[in-house]
Amino acid sequence: MKKMRLEKYEILIVFFIIFLTIFLNFFSFLSRSWQTPPGRVFSGAQFYTDDYAVYVSYIRQGQEGRWTTTDKFTSEPHPSSLVHEEYLLWGKLTGLFHLSPIFSYHLARLIFGLLFLLLIYFFLKKVFPSPKEFPQRLLALILICLGNGFLDKSGQPFLSWLTEVDSTQRFACLPHYLLGFSFSLAIFNWYFSENKNWLWPFFFGLVLGFVLPSSFLVVFVTLAVFFLFSKKSFRLAFLLAILFLSFLPSFFYYQKIFQVPPWSHIFAWEKANRPAFSFWQYLAALGPTAFLFPLGIFAPKEKRSWAIFFFSLVGVVFLFAFFAAAKLNLNPTRFLQFPLFLPFVVLTIFGFSRFLKKPFLLALATAFLLVITLPTSFVSLKNQKEMYADFSELIYPGRELVEAFDFLAKNTSPSKTVLTLYQAGNLIPFFAGNKVYLGHLQETLNYPSKVKLAEEFFAGKMSPSQAKEFLFQGKIDLVFLSPQEKSLGGKIEVYPFLKPIYQGQTITIFEFKND
Repeated sequence: MKKMRLEKYEILIVFFIIFLTIFLNFFSFLSRSWQTPPGRVFSGAQFYTDDYAVYVSYIRQGQEGRWTTTDKFTSEPHPSSLVHEEYLLWGKLTGLFHLSPIFSYHLARLIFGLLFLLLIYFFLKKVFPSPKEFPQRLLALILICLGNGFLDKSGQPFLSWLTEVDSTQRFACLPHYLLGFSFSLAIFNWYFSENKNWLWPFFFGLVLGFVLPSSFLVVFVTLAVFFLFSKKSFRLAFLLAILFLSFLPSFFYYQKIFQVPPWSHIFAWEKANRPAFSFWQYLAALGPTAFLFPLGIFAPKEKRSWAIFFFSLVGVVFLFAFFAAAKLNLNPTRFLQFPLFLPFVVLTIFGFSRFLKKPFLLALATAFLLVITLPTSFVSLKNQKEMYADFSELIYPGRELVEAFDFLAKNTSPSKTVLTLYQAGNLIPFFAGNKVYLGHLQETLNYPSKVKLAEEFFAGKMSPSQAKEFLFQGKIDLVFLSPQEKSLGGKIEVYPFLKPIYQGQTITIFEFKND
């Protein structure tokens, strides 16, 4: 009976911790929704607006019937791909329930975040399986969910742009990260559960290879290192062989598709943009357990195998991020986004358990680690709330703008290309589903030259023949004239080859007639 009461108590506590974690991670989204100005619509933007626009556009493509993704932010013809196919398939699923692409995106953050948290909990139950280890299991979960990093000298969180290390954001970050982290844990959970169905690790590895290749590399190399430094087993050797085979399709596919524009353009940007930060800044961003995890070397004898595994995981991430990534021409940030807070916390709990025998002392030490990082959580939540405080129309488009997008969605084909400037160009692909001539800093091919040409067109600096040739060469079907485009002062409505098909109070949409 006592055991039954303990299990019931644990379930209730875990439910509360997960609920609190999800609420804190969705706080910024909820606050931005609540503060939507009158006459505006919240676009749902989260984190980097350009990334957000792309991912929601992929969801919309799935809802519109596509099976492969296409770059809606450039007008050049190009082959479709399986890049971020997970968003497209998610769109197909949510489309069955007639959910909007924007709502579907945030629903993915919620569901994949919950999945990630539940897999963390199940994994902790494998690390601390005994009822007597309930305090360690629970305190580890609390530190993972609520523990944060440190503030720098300016009073701001270290590496605030790296959302995957911030406990107020990492459980509702980009959906494909959450999905990739979940499949990483699924592989670890499968191995340590002694499951004998070998189709599961092949499936997990196959999906992980396409969704988040960097995490696959971390998982695979970690298990390989664990094999070398622990008791050799045929099961682990065979698992590595299965995972290797499961990675081949994504490896060869990405090798091919990233040679072709615009997908090659995205990969080139990924290689060229590598934020500068130090090893110590990264540790400070993860908080006290990033400095305390070496205590794991004092793990109790029965936890030595687990300690080897977690130290292997930490070592592999550090190896990739700070040494191998540069030599392999990869972005080191992708490896630091891996949930390294998990091994840091578990190894710290191992060390604490060795020296703090009483559960009360263990809880006190955990509470101390939480208290000293609470200021970071408060500052982070405040920053997130104020991130879009300028109420830009990119984040909060006016209702008239959204009504024009609705017209495009209902009356034009998704294959039609719209000419506009950046603001509407960034919103149209996921609000309306059309392609745009320009609208994304990375995914629009030849972005600087396109901006220059578009501005000359809207400024009326082109003759009618030049304007017509520009629209034809740009493969443009529709012209979107909103206040941003009008601000350049041109009178494009005089062009005889532009036919108005929509007229709002301040917005006009023209169809290009190349007769």
